[in-house]
Amino acid sequence: MLYAAYCRVSSEEQSKDETIDIQIDILKAYFEKNNIIVPEKRWYLDDGVSGELILRDRPAGAKLLLDALDGRLTHLVIVRVNRIARDDYAAQEAFHTLKKMGVSLISLSEPFNYFEPSGQMMATVFSSFAAYDRATIKQNFSDGKARKARQGKLPQGAVPFGYKLNKEDMSVWIYDEQAEVVRLVYKLYIEDNLSIKAIAEYLSSMKIPAPADYKTKWYRNHKRKGGWCEYSVNNILRSDIYTGIYPYKPPGKNPIPVPIPQIIDPETYFKARKIAKTKRLFYAPNSHREYLLRGMVFCGVCSSAYVGTSSGKGRFAYYRCTKKKSSEMSCTNQNINADILEDSVWEDLCSTFRNPNKLIAEVAEELKVSTRLDDYVTEIEEVIKRLDEVALERKRLLDLYAKGTLAEKELFEAITERDDSLKTLQERKAFLEQQIRIEQNHGDFINSVPIIAEQIERMLDNATEESKMSLFRTLINRVEIMPGESPEIRVSYRFGNTMLNDLSLVK
Repeated sequence: MLYAAYCRVSSEEQSKDETIDIQIDILKAYFEKNNIIVPEKRWYLDDGVSGELILRDRPAGAKLLLDALDGRLTHLVIVRVNRIARDDYAAQEAFHTLKKMGVSLISLSEPFNYFEPSGQMMATVFSSFAAYDRATIKQNFSDGKARKARQGKLPQGAVPFGYKLNKEDMSVWIYDEQAEVVRLVYKLYIEDNLSIKAIAEYLSSMKIPAPADYKTKWYRNHKRKGGWCEYSVNNILRSDIYTGIYPYKPPGKNPIPVPIPQIIDPETYFKARKIAKTKRLFYAPNSHREYLLRGMVFCGVCSSAYVGTSSGKGRFAYYRCTKKKSSEMSCTNQNINADILEDSVWEDLCSTFRNPNKLIAEVAEELKVSTRLDDYVTEIEEVIKRLDEVALERKRLLDLYAKGTLAEKELFEAITERDDSLKTLQERKAFLEQQIRIEQNHGDFINSVPIIAEQIERMLDNATEESKMSLFRTLINRVEIMPGESPEIRVSYRFGNTMLNDLSLVK
């Protein structure tokens, strides 16, 4: 007879100081008492593996089944049935598989013979008790987490980036260094209109520690050695935790809001989500035509977005409210022919920028200066400092290569990384310098409006479909379709950072 031993302990049981060594000692005592020799290769140990997994999905369990299939064991000894599984299905699957392979299962705590009907019944009862025990443990864990959540403590998981855990009372505090990075990410995304990729490159170039540098669970940027990646930036922009509420959802129960210190106010968070939603609207795969106003048209009845769509394989193109196909609510606002809408908006844009005197008057009246000069000056000083550091690092690398202490391949990788950082930092420096100039003299800007209008007018005279879309996205904030027999088209113009800060003129 070929005896083998199987032991298993889950991570939850390990947290209760239950180790796999206890089972090993019990089985060794049994083998010694009965003069049974079990070689090391027939000891199958699944340490830290859940009993909900079926046997073939466990590392040692899979090896056990392969050996049993090859006839390398005839008897499998376990301490208790719940070591085989804590789930009814997983237990029955293991019992039937071992029986089919001719392997006798011996439990030291529950004597039964699975090859007999009575033994099969007993095994089923024991596995049901194990499943019940498992369900009770999970329920106790869930109740404990819910109790922590109601006490205002984080119930589970790692502490989010931007926070730290006070181990004395298990409360959450703001981690000032990380919180400043979170605020910077929102500023770059909302105020400076940087893409997620550009934000990641800028933060990496500034050598700002990434979430992956603090927590191993965050996705690391494999392209750069360390540094930020788009996943980490997007995680920060999507997470509503920073508004002061950690949402915990116990299984099968209502969510429990856990109050934590606020890093970002809700208005800023929702502004970022609105920008992200708008950017998604510009994405339109498999379109039969290019919709020039994609992502800018909204319904005047329900405020939902209008999207470009077509029928007759692209012969009839129009914009429609997204709520028209909603089962919850059907919007009554009508569809608009795409050509008519785009031509109307284009004519309005042309007439606006071909009348610079009126444009200057409205800009001067509506302009509200919101200076951020100090912030720009502080940041540009940090960028210049970092530029000097990167340039010095680059020089040192070349010196090391000249001395023969650095291989050519390593030099190429390191120099490429520094050059990428220099490019990103120089682009950011140019942007900040531009903003400082704008903040320092808004009067000069008003005087330059006729020149800008003249430049745009020249573009209007020779506009292609591509340049029309570019002008629409640059100059128009929102096109609203108002209801009526002859729908009113309301156009709100937006002037970007090179012209004006978020000024909307409703025509």
